[in-house]
Amino acid sequence: FFFKQKTAYEIYQCDWSSDVCSSDLSRYIADQPSDPRGHYNLAVAYLKDNQVGQAIASFDETLRLDPHHHDALFSKSLALLVRGDYELGWPLYEKRWDNSQSKISAKKTNQPLWSGKQDLKGKTIYTYAEQGLGDTIQFSRYLTLLQATGARIVCEVQTPLLSLMSKSFGSNITWVSRES
Repeated sequence: FFFKQKTAYEIYQCDWSSDVCSSDLSRYIADQPSDPRGHYNLAVAYLKDNQVGQAIASFDETLRLDPHHHDALFSKSLALLVRGDYELGWPLYEKRWDNSQSKISAKKTNQPLWSGKQDLKGKTIYTYAEQGLGDTIQFSRYLTLLQATGARIVCEVQTPLLSLMSKSFGSNITWVSRES
């Protein structure tokens, strides 16, 4: 079980707690202290049990052993955000685009990303859904903040959300289907 690195999703689907698996993982880590997989699996188990501080420490050890462990970077970013450490969590979360094997990638464009600092008045900003329907709905609330900047907004969302979004935000946002 622990010799194969599990994804965070696979560990989350298990019915055991970190108390149950931590002893097995601790034995594995004692036998294989330089294997980042054991530390990563333990970190995800801690995160599953909402032991965020211990999870972050185990993600840090994973990253010390393998600085390019993209799953550990991404999972650590989520743990930091859960803890409320936005200053460290958000920049680390942005690194999800650096993983060539990730299903999530930055939209290819020749336009610069908006950092939140540039004035948008009279300019066009293109936003897009990069994750699931629930995330799109949850984060759509920030479109009202963009509307207040005076920018022209073009928003790409999943086809099933086009009607909901256009009815919710009115006609001053141009809606585009992600699937088109």
